[in-house]
Amino acid sequence: MNSRLFYRLTAIFILLLVAGTATSSTISTAQSPHKVARSSWERISDAEEAGLLSPERALLYRALALLDRGRLPYDMRDAHPEKCGTPLLVELEARWWALPPETRSSLSQWPVAPEARGLTSAQIRPVLSGPERLLSAPHFLIHYTLAGMDAVASTDSNSNGTPDYVDQVAEAMEHSRAVQIETLGWLEPPSDEPVDPGQPLYDVYVMNLGAYGETWPEEIKGDNEHSPSIVEPYARYSHVRIDSDLPSDILQVTSAHEYHHAIQFGYNAASEGFDTRLWLIEGTATWMEDQVYDDIDNNLGYLERLFAQPDRSLAERDYAYVYRTWLFFQYLEEHCGGQNTMRIVWENAVPLSGDFAFQIVRKALETHGCNLEDTFVSFCVANLVLLPCELSPGPHCYQDAPLYLDRVGRPTIEGRVLLHNGETAYIPPDGVRQFSCDYIRIDSQAALIAAGGYSPSPAVVLQGTWTGKKDTSVEVVSFPFLHDPAPPDTAVSPTRYDALHLVAANLTDPTGAQLEAASYGVMLRVLDPSTPTPTPSATPRPTPTPRPTPTPTVSPTPTKVPVRVGLPMVMVGR
Repeated sequence: MNSRLFYRLTAIFILLLVAGTATSSTISTAQSPHKVARSSWERISDAEEAGLLSPERALLYRALALLDRGRLPYDMRDAHPEKCGTPLLVELEARWWALPPETRSSLSQWPVAPEARGLTSAQIRPVLSGPERLLSAPHFLIHYTLAGMDAVASTDSNSNGTPDYVDQVAEAMEHSRAVQIETLGWLEPPSDEPVDPGQPLYDVYVMNLGAYGETWPEEIKGDNEHSPSIVEPYARYSHVRIDSDLPSDILQVTSAHEYHHAIQFGYNAASEGFDTRLWLIEGTATWMEDQVYDDIDNNLGYLERLFAQPDRSLAERDYAYVYRTWLFFQYLEEHCGGQNTMRIVWENAVPLSGDFAFQIVRKALETHGCNLEDTFVSFCVANLVLLPCELSPGPHCYQDAPLYLDRVGRPTIEGRVLLHNGETAYIPPDGVRQFSCDYIRIDSQAALIAAGGYSPSPAVVLQGTWTGKKDTSVEVVSFPFLHDPAPPDTAVSPTRYDALHLVAANLTDPTGAQLEAASYGVMLRVLDPSTPTPTPSATPRPTPTPRPTPTPTVSPTPTKVPVRVGLPMVMVGR
């Protein structure tokens, strides 16, 4: 590129990034069709993001929402319980000594952060509101009461001497264990018999909660006896708490979810960096709900947040977003190794501490011949097109795509460009965070259009992908985003497709970094109609062992069409 062209393109993007000017061709920014209800935790997150609450105050309020909701400020209250209390418990452990003394003092009335405070399992276990009763199941000891605020309904339809609800808890926990341990081969949580002599059964408490369920971390055991050949230095005792009044379907998926947290603690419950791994622990636990109870589909509701804001990071530490990551793990199951991939992820975690989430996911994918960055881009494309694998086998489909489409709809389109002729530069209004993506709709009747991407910094790794859909087939053509601006030179023919989009993915590793939106620009140009239309070439993409085994299909390789920029570029912002 000659120096004159370089400086001209650089000036254009700086101007657009600062001013967001629009002077020609039609560009619009779409509004999200998704409206998501706000729980107490989500209201707290909104206030924290707006600068109305400090991180420490927000954490205290989240604890109150879970443990003593009546002490919350009125505008933060919501009668609906949170999904899972475990994220708060692990974050409190990870951040305990960084909290102000007054915050720690307020929280010390509850047995939170047991490792940091040196609490024993006996100090952590709850005391129910009435006389405690026990139900021994093959692998679980269920604690419950019939008196006080923790009381379960006394209805006993089969007259076996145990309330029906308690029977349902035991059944759901046993089923969850059978699927996860015996069918899927996960490691059983360590027994707490050394700290609770004579009781090798896993303890489950049925009580009044501010969440559907909670898995409470206890003492670090230092090894999990269920894997004789491996030492888990961060394996940890735990117990589960289940709310005393849940609908049967919520009770079932909550049992699967919380028991999976107990399993995770048996692999690695290192407190250092654990709050930054919330997306991993909650994503895999929510994914597990569907493995244990495939017909309930309660986790579909969390896709609204993923599809409403696809440009928020996969590693978002906001409790409103951590559950939505289950779809990424579902994608890995279907396209990168099957159900075993998630177990391999946690096996990789055994000797580590700190923020290792992306490290262990990357390593697990490499075991199955998948690259994390390429896989994430394909995940973004699959979410955009939502095609069923029966009709569109390959890396851009889901087995249950019609269900996702029916229950949630399509993801938000960041903007739309109607391209008539000449050149256009598109700048999104809010950028894209690490491991997230934007979707831009391109409407044009031109025979051939080309794209090029501009990245604001060499440290920001962005990937652009033309995504063309016709009927049930998908073609993708990738192009890089460069810090040194280049003319648009990756071309496609819009008339080949029913719909054409640009996918802009931020592939910058967020490990140890603050999550922030990266600005970027896309340059678009209508080419001379006489320029030959590129035909995407067939490059097989590995698709290992999903359920059922998908047919490997092709991803088009980029077709570079040299473009000579002669006329001034038309500057178009949002």
